[in-house]
Amino acid sequence: MMRLASLAASLWLTLCVGMAFADPVTLRARVEANGPAITLGDVFDGAGRYAGHELAPAPALGAEMVLSAHDLARISDAFGFGWRSQNGMEKTVIRRDAQEIDRFQIEAALQDKLSAALPNQRFETVFDSRSSAFYIPPHEAAALEVEDLRYDLSRGVFRATLSAAGLRRDISGQLYLLTSVPVLSQPKRMGDIITASDITQVDIRAADIAAHTVIDAAQLVGLAPRRNLPALRTIAAGDIVQPTLVKKGDMVTVTLQSGPIHLTTQARALENGAAGELVKVMNMSSRQVLDAVVTGMQAVSVRVAGS
Repeated sequence: MMRLASLAASLWLTLCVGMAFADPVTLRARVEANGPAITLGDVFDGAGRYAGHELAPAPALGAEMVLSAHDLARISDAFGFGWRSQNGMEKTVIRRDAQEIDRFQIEAALQDKLSAALPNQRFETVFDSRSSAFYIPPHEAAALEVEDLRYDLSRGVFRATLSAAGLRRDISGQLYLLTSVPVLSQPKRMGDIITASDITQVDIRAADIAAHTVIDAAQLVGLAPRRNLPALRTIAAGDIVQPTLVKKGDMVTVTLQSGPIHLTTQARALENGAAGELVKVMNMSSRQVLDAVVTGMQAVSVRVAGS
């Protein structure tokens, strides 16, 4: 806004000059401003002795400003150029030449600085909307430094100052500490046994971890989803149960233990059971019902009394 006000003031002063100019001029549709000010020679080819007359401050590094057909006609009239708009749509776009240090370079430099300040911590940074690219003069060495780093982990915020080519700029944003948690690499159906190969690790914001989230992969291996579980989502302790190793109606292998003697036979399970649970099984030959302990997939053990 201040630049537009400066341009308006400059135009007003030039309008009061009442100059006359005989040679024709040509409008430039796009201008790369390399200096601190916009001149007549930037806007019109053929401005002659008035080419160096300053109209207004140049845009900020990497920024643009637009002179409308109305602005251009006022400039022309002030200097007697005789330029006239043909359709009211002409404009001159003026861009200040600059070298861009983009958001990714800024983030990498900030991450390096934070890594030194927070050893053995993983974190995520989110810039405020105004913390975008940093522009420096063209052809300058783009050696970016992060200075005066300040952060508050309890509030999850950071502030710092960027420095490059003699220019400085403040940045700010959010800082989130991350925690690695186990998740399923592929969706898993209810009752399927989870193995180590089913698990991968992902980083999530520590503040987003619920109280009952499983954070140790060992707590998942050998268990089964209570319901169908999607991939790459955190898993709550209530989402997993001991798998059903013996299902009602299945034929199971029964190991009979009596002292040093181990015998095996087949029986039918009369109820479901997880590892270590007691289930009833029926010997298909004698029709005798026995209490057995689930020891594995479709496997149970019966200890003979007195052994």
